[in-house]
Amino acid sequence: PLEKQILQNILANLYWQYFQQNRWKFYNRTQTASKPESNDFRTWDLQTLVTEVHTYFNASLQNPKLLQEAPLETLDPILAIQENSKLYRPTVYDLLAHQALDFYKTSETNITKPAYAFQIDATDYLQDHTTFIKLELKSKDSVSLQLNALQLYQDLIHFHANDKNPAALIDVNIERLLFVKEHTTVSDAQRILLNTFRKEKENVATDPAATLYDYQIALILQEQAST
Repeated sequence: PLEKQILQNILANLYWQYFQQNRWKFYNRTQTASKPESNDFRTWDLQTLVTEVHTYFNASLQNPKLLQEAPLETLDPILAIQENSKLYRPTVYDLLAHQALDFYKTSETNITKPAYAFQIDATDYLQDHTTFIKLELKSKDSVSLQLNALQLYQDLIHFHANDKNPAALIDVNIERLLFVKEHTTVSDAQRILLNTFRKEKENVATDPAATLYDYQIALILQEQAST
């Protein structure tokens, strides 16, 4: 099962990379009423491709306990190893989830959205991680990229919430907060974000990885000073 899920993740990535390299072809195509019978993804419309990418990323993250119990060293023969990277991506689950997040975080504007499209419109999405993981993330727009990104962030933060080394938690929590800040419709998002970074910093003040929060706080203060 582990090998199958890794291959599903790779397939989803290949589909998405093909789109990124051939955007102009997809922009000129009419959306079809149903998925084309052809398995040649080069002939699909954008919505069909996005749905397939979502399907395979979702399938690759099924049975998360199995993936979470598999250390990333399992995949060393096929990885480009970076020093200390496993502090932030310690398991196979972390690797596959972050691969999926690269897709769900896209700002691709040509993807069709329904009238009831999910929006990041509540301040709770910008709160500390203990508040965030308790939020009920549901919407009629179940294939919303932003909704799926937030759900994955919840899963990752919940998974790392009690780690002895908080590096992976801090890293994914910062990524979550910056993602929300980029896409939220809340008007005073920067003020809330600054307060959240300060609160999170206090919770892990003695850990070396806490300096990642210091850096984000400094960036916000620098931006405020320049304006």
